[in-house]
Amino acid sequence: MEDKRDVDFGYIATSASVWDRIWFDTNGDGIQDSGENGIGGVTVELTDGASINLSTITDINGYYSFT
Repeated sequence: MEDKRDVDFGYIATSASVWDRIWFDTNGDGIQDSGENGIGGVTVELTDGASINLSTITDINGYYSFT
């Protein structure tokens, strides 16, 4: 098999992120309405279904992200 080092197939490195907000749903409608406060200090875990891959803690406004 021969290595070809002069060919460009257009591979582009990609990245993804997951983020959201944990909030107190005062009216219980499941929608983040204006005025509903975020909940800080909540541990959020990203799993593959079998084990925890990453974890983070929400900020003071309830936001978290995984990149």
